[in-house]
Amino acid sequence: QDEPTIKVLNKMNFEIGTLGNHEFDEGLGEFNRIMTGQAPLPGEFNQITEDYTHEASTQDIVIANMTDKNGNIPYGWEPYTIKTVKDGDKEVKVGFIGIVTTEIPNLVLKQHYQDYNFLDEAETIAKYDKILQDQGVNAIVVLAHVPAVSTNQVVSGEAADIMDKVNTARPDNSVDAFFAGHNHQYTNGVVGKTRIVQSTSQGKAFINLKAELDPETNDFVAVPDAEVTPVQAGVTEDPEVKAIIDD
Repeated sequence: QDEPTIKVLNKMNFEIGTLGNHEFDEGLGEFNRIMTGQAPLPGEFNQITEDYTHEASTQDIVIANMTDKNGNIPYGWEPYTIKTVKDGDKEVKVGFIGIVTTEIPNLVLKQHYQDYNFLDEAETIAKYDKILQDQGVNAIVVLAHVPAVSTNQVVSGEAADIMDKVNTARPDNSVDAFFAGHNHQYTNGVVGKTRIVQSTSQGKAFINLKAELDPETNDFVAVPDAEVTPVQAGVTEDPEVKAIIDD
């Protein structure tokens, strides 16, 4: 039930996550059980799963464009989170907005999505960009399970279309980085003033996105730089992660 995966992600110090379509495969209730480290119901799966040492995820789950039928984000998740980056006595707050593809109804069983509304991605990003900026948070990152692709640093696909719409609706938006997903394609380029990246899939590549933060403006100094590089052979295994996998 992917519980070892959570242990590995914890060891790798993943801090923030959002939803993709596979989080709906067995229903968000089961996904939330895994993320909160709860035991399954007796007989729900098998004895191995029941006896496994369950461990809660250390990630914040952010999802801004999905609500239940009452307009609430389920399971206590938030639309965004704010992380404080410190360097000595200086600090800058960075906002992270979570977005899932609105194609969910075409991708998963009806019983697993029928209780939720999926809201327009661009409108949602623009909404929470304003909410964050109103709090003085000008360094903003979008974590999105929406597709993208690039050729010679020219980005196309839904991620680019979404940011074009955000730039039209909110020309003064402060979305500096946009992590794409879903179609498993290499992506690295800029749309407007936003770096859009995607690292293929299944650990085949690694995004190293770097940017300088200015404590005076509470924003990135410039559009972030990024390298998307294949994971090479000969990497030294982390012993704690290897122990989880071996187990």
